Amino acid sequence: MEGRVWGGNVRPLLELLSRYVGHRFDDIDHETVEAALPGTGDERPDGWYAYPLVGADRVVQVRLANAVGSDVVCVEIFGLDTEELWIRADTLLSAFASGGPPAVAARPRVAEIGGKDGAGRRYAPLPLLGGGAQRRGMGARVGTIDAGCVLTGDDEDEAWGHARRFSGLFTPLADGSRRVELAGCAPTGGLRAATGHIGGRRARAGNAHLVLLDAVGTPIGQYFVNDVTAEAVKPSVHGAHLVDLTVRLWCQDAYAGAAWPWHLRRTGRLDRPGLWHRLDRAGRHGWLSAALIHHGFRSVPDRPPDTVYRLDGRHITDVDGFYCALGEAVNGPGGYFGRNPDALEDCLRGHWGARAPFVLRWHAFAAARSHLVRPDDRSGRPPLEVIEEVFRDHRIDVIAC
Repeated sequence: MEGRVWGGNVRPLLELLSRYVGHRFDDIDHETVEAALPGTGDERPDGWYAYPLVGADRVVQVRLANAVGSDVVCVEIFGLDTEELWIRADTLLSAFASGGPPAVAARPRVAEIGGKDGAGRRYAPLPLLGGGAQRRGMGARVGTIDAGCVLTGDDEDEAWGHARRFSGLFTPLADGSRRVELAGCAPTGGLRAATGHIGGRRARAGNAHLVLLDAVGTPIGQYFVNDVTAEAVKPSVHGAHLVDLTVRLWCQDAYAGAAWPWHLRRTGRLDRPGLWHRLDRAGRHGWLSAALIHHGFRSVPDRPPDTVYRLDGRHITDVDGFYCALGEAVNGPGGYFGRNPDALEDCLRGHWGARAPFVLRWHAFAAARSHLVRPDDRSGRPPLEVIEEVFRDHRIDVIAC
C-alpha cells in the first residue's frame, strides 16, 4: 500500500498505525524517523527510509521518503496481513493526505529532568560522570535518562559530559560525517572548551568515546568518534543549566541499520526471538554490529561444553541472516556469536557465551542451505562450506533438522 501525506502528519500517522499493529510508538521512535527523513528523496532508488513497527504477532514495515520539491512525504506500507488492518491503514493514508496541521492533538509534555513541571517545581539536572569513567568502570547508573549518552575524551579519563537525548549518530551525511544533536547536554572538559569557539578552528574538540545509555542510565554500548566539532548551541528545555549542542563528527562503525536494535535495547523491547527476521540486508548488517558492540557490556559466563543449542534456520536468506540466527541461538534475543568466519573462530575460543565443543541442532537446515551455497564475492567459496569447516575445527556437532 502506498500514499502521500503532509510532512506534519507523519507522526500521527505512525502513532495510529502502531496502535493497530500493537507497537508502542514513543518519542524515541519519532526522533529516529524525524532524524532520517531529511536524507531521503522519492526520486532515488536508495532514497527511502524503512522503519519497522513491531507488534506482538506481526511486523509492519513503513518506508518513507520526502517528495522532492514539496512538503509531502511518500509512504509505502508492507505487512498488512489482515483485511481489517489493510482498511485501517488505507483510511489513515486518506485522512492524512491533505495539508494543514496534524489531525491528532499533540500529547501534553511530561515534566523532564533538569527543568520545571507545570506547577513550577524544579528538577535537579543529571549528575555528571567524574574522571576515569571508562568502559570498565561504568556499571553505576546515571540518573533517569531516556535515550541518553555520555562522552569522554580520547583517553577515556577526561569527562566531556552527558546528554539526556541524542540523535543523528546513525544518519550519515553526504560526505559520511554525522551531525549529532545532544539535547539536555552539560558539556565539560574539551567539549565545553570547543563550545565556546563555535565557528573557529578551536571549535574542534578532537576524538572521543560516545557511550550509549538505556532508559535508566545503564551503559549498553560505546562508539569511538573522530573529529568532534561544535557547530551550534542553544539553551535547552531540559534544564536551566543545560544546553542543546550540535556537533559534527565521524564514526564509520555507526551503521544506519543499527539504530533500530539500539532503540529496542534502550527501551527494553529486545525481549523475544525473531525481531531481526524481516530486516533487509542493511538492517541485518546493522543488527550484527549493534549485537557485537553490546556484547562487550554484558557479563554472561560461557555455558559448559556439550550444551545443545537450537538454531532456527527458517529465516536465513544470506550469511548475515545466519549469524543473526546463530547469535540468537547461543546468547538469546539480540545476541552475538560472530559475523564472519574469523569472528566465529574467536567466539568458539570462549568468553562469548558458549564453550566448545557443543551441539548445534540446525532446524530448517535445507531451506537455509539453499541461501548459503553460492560462492562469496570475497573468498570465492560458498559461505556454508567455510562455516562447516570452522565448526569441524572446533568439534561442533551440527545436526541438520
